[in-house]
Amino acid sequence: MGLARFFVTERYQKTTFFLIWLGLFVVLVVILVWLAVHAVRDVLRQETDETLVEFMRLRSNVISTYARMDEWLTAPPCSALYMEQLRRVAFLPDGINEFFHVSDGRIECSVNHGTLQTPHEIGLPDIDSDNPFGVSFWIDRDLGFLGMPGLMGALAVRGNHGMIIPPQNPITIFPQWMSQEVVIHVPDGNWWYRSGEPGLFTAAIGGLGTGVFPHDGDYLHVKCDPAGIHCVTSRANVVDIARNSLSSLSVASVAAALLAALLTQFVYGQFRKYWDFEARFLRYLTEGVICTYQPIISTRTGAVVGCEVLARWRDLDGKIVFPDEFLPVVEKQNMSVQLTRAVIDVAMRELSDNVPQEPFQVNFNIFPRDFEVTKLEALLGATVLDHRRFQFVAEIVETEKVEAEIVQAAIDHLRRLGIRTYIDDFGVGYSNLQNLGVLQVDGVKIDRSFAMAPDHSVMARILDYAIEMAHASNRAIVIEGVETNERLATLRENALVDYAQGYFISRPLDIAGLVRFIANWKPEAVR
Repeated sequence: MGLARFFVTERYQKTTFFLIWLGLFVVLVVILVWLAVHAVRDVLRQETDETLVEFMRLRSNVISTYARMDEWLTAPPCSALYMEQLRRVAFLPDGINEFFHVSDGRIECSVNHGTLQTPHEIGLPDIDSDNPFGVSFWIDRDLGFLGMPGLMGALAVRGNHGMIIPPQNPITIFPQWMSQEVVIHVPDGNWWYRSGEPGLFTAAIGGLGTGVFPHDGDYLHVKCDPAGIHCVTSRANVVDIARNSLSSLSVASVAAALLAALLTQFVYGQFRKYWDFEARFLRYLTEGVICTYQPIISTRTGAVVGCEVLARWRDLDGKIVFPDEFLPVVEKQNMSVQLTRAVIDVAMRELSDNVPQEPFQVNFNIFPRDFEVTKLEALLGATVLDHRRFQFVAEIVETEKVEAEIVQAAIDHLRRLGIRTYIDDFGVGYSNLQNLGVLQVDGVKIDRSFAMAPDHSVMARILDYAIEMAHASNRAIVIEGVETNERLATLRENALVDYAQGYFISRPLDIAGLVRFIANWKPEAVR
């Protein structure tokens, strides 16, 4: 209910529109950020995979070259023919051009250096041959023994055949906000830096195998090849991304703001439609019904004899809505039975708990369309049985033409239940002399416009004729719209008038006000 007030109360309309726009703008920004993050993650994955492919291609070349060495190197090791065969291997387009022969852990000759004067002990490998390729590796060894002082390379040996694998840098061109590191990793936890930005693998080692994850404001992605030897760590620097995307971010923000404005028009329209007066009235009809009670006095004794129950509706913002605003909705949607039932329920609960006076006349307004036996039985039958100390009067609210036969059958049924029937607002609308003559009602309520007319006016003179006509038909007469002491005094002098109600006597009151009025009313004050 509290939130609904923003869509019901006019003063909140601009605020509501802005809040909807702001909410949609934030949602769109969140979506854009989400898409951007996922795009970055996708780029990290793609670049990492491409780098791994390069190193796996190099390793594939190594393995295929070993196959050629096993096939082509048939001459005695380090012999002239062997060296010729080894040069043929070096000519292969695999990116590797230094090969050597190993015997008992010592390098004896190489394709570029020939036979070593002193075989070179290579020692224990950093990565032994217990891997899917059967190749042992010595990482980052000084190649001075091959006549290349100051150069570093990795030695790879399978059986008696070896090769020098030069440092390998990925050829991938990264975005400016991205960097990579490649390492060789072994199951025991040791690893060796191969290329790229040092330190990334160290930062990512705690999340190894977790894919893309945030780390100190950046995003890291670490992935190893299927053999678990080469591992690539890619980093996306969020600050660099933002710095390099300022123009794109500005355009996206403006687009999000414009799109949010367009969506707000639609969403706000849907909210307004949902919270339109007619829509919310129909949804909360019974919950919002409140009753006011206008006292009716006897013009003969001056005593309070009853009240007319008047329907009001409390809107979601607390505003009291009067019948002239909600009755057209009720009639349009054919909700008259629901409204009347709700009014009767509220009135009977309040009157039963607060008005001890017996007998006490209670007048309810009934729509003409509901003035038929079945509907009236449902509306008033149980009420009569539950509240015998009240005298009920059903007032025909003639907002539309009535079917005399149907209405008369209903009047007869009500009379058998002990409920009287009055014609309301006699003299205006569909109320006319024909209804007064045809319908065997118990009373007539003469419309307020006559009683409120100035003295000696045409309407005031018509009031006297209306009273005489009603009396001639042997009906009880109630005058509405009594607003002055003089008018009440005049009516009390007229022996044909039975009851009066109006603002001079009392405005419509809530139940507490009605109880106070009855307690404080002094009949002699109007004598």
